[in-house]
Amino acid sequence: IELEKTAFTSAEKQFLEGNVNTAEKLLKEYFEIYPQGTFGNPTKFYLAEIYFEKENFTETLTYYKAIVEQQVSSYTEKSLVRIVTLLKKEARLSEAIDYLEKLDQIASFEENRRFAKLNLMQAYFASNQFKKTLDASVVVLEVKNLDTSLQWDATLLKARSAVMLKDSLVAASAYEQLE
Repeated sequence: IELEKTAFTSAEKQFLEGNVNTAEKLLKEYFEIYPQGTFGNPTKFYLAEIYFEKENFTETLTYYKAIVEQQVSSYTEKSLVRIVTLLKKEARLSEAIDYLEKLDQIASFEENRRFAKLNLMQAYFASNQFKKTLDASVVVLEVKNLDTSLQWDATLLKARSAVMLKDSLVAASAYEQLE
């Protein structure tokens, strides 16, 4: 275990000092030698961060997803945010629903909880889940200090979802708020 700890500590030191190429090499070596090692999550997280910075998003997603599939840890919340950000960037928001729902449940930072709620509303709409969009828009509109443009987006999705659900009263009320 001492050799394992030394190998990880050496790699982590390089990562924290910003020596990403050396850190990447050492982290990969650690992972090859200790695939089920004690420092598996931080190793995956650091590799994901390195690949994120290098814009190697396929590798990035692989490592972040491996982290969130395990028991919740100090790396889970940040990994979920990164996964959603990448999927959104690639116009794959509907694929992010499960990650957003998990983020909404486990987020310890209010900013991340808000991020989850707003993106969930959009993801539900993008995947034609209009009842869930309607419910999510109501939750979003209750968020304190919500930016005006986000209020507009939430009200618009509420109106459009109500139309799709043939709820003319809710739709009319929402469209009226937009005028």
